[in-house]
Amino acid sequence: MNKSDILSDEACIMRVIEGDTEAFGLLVARYNNRLLNWLLPLVDDRLDAEDMVQEVMVKAYLQIKSFHGNSSFSTWLYRIAYNNAISRYRKNKAKFAEIPLDDSLINIKEEEDTTPSTQSPEALRWALKKLDPREQTLLMLYYSENKSISEISRITGQSTSNVKIRLYRLRGKLKKEMSNYDEKE
Repeated sequence: MNKSDILSDEACIMRVIEGDTEAFGLLVARYNNRLLNWLLPLVDDRLDAEDMVQEVMVKAYLQIKSFHGNSSFSTWLYRIAYNNAISRYRKNKAKFAEIPLDDSLINIKEEEDTTPSTQSPEALRWALKKLDPREQTLLMLYYSENKSISEISRITGQSTSNVKIRLYRLRGKLKKEMSNYDEKE
């Protein structure tokens, strides 16, 4: 068992605030790959995603004293990453890549009704490309990162009811787009 397994996020944060920079290294080790895997589908290349993770970690380090424990550290960190990604998108108008498909996203249609989905993963990929990055991010947080509605609310700065409504509407939007998909495209 190594040091990073023993110290909780809160203990690491307290040590960082007290001046122990090594404790922040433990947080970086704990969250670096998770953030990278979350950001990677949103940008076109790995170097950009790695750069974004580094920016997020620097911001988190500089702002660590503003973390008050009202949410989990990971939610606070994802909030910084979300804001950074949206800000970067606005500045660069970069083309965001598609969300990687996993079983949770493929089953979106099945949540809407009990009829099994007859649409292919290609139809879902096609429909996801029609979404803007904020919509893609919301779906990724919920389906790929398994964040709760309240965590997504804290990350995005939206009310929980707004997150629920947006997810509901996005599922409907995807369902509609998927029904317009032509297998020949």
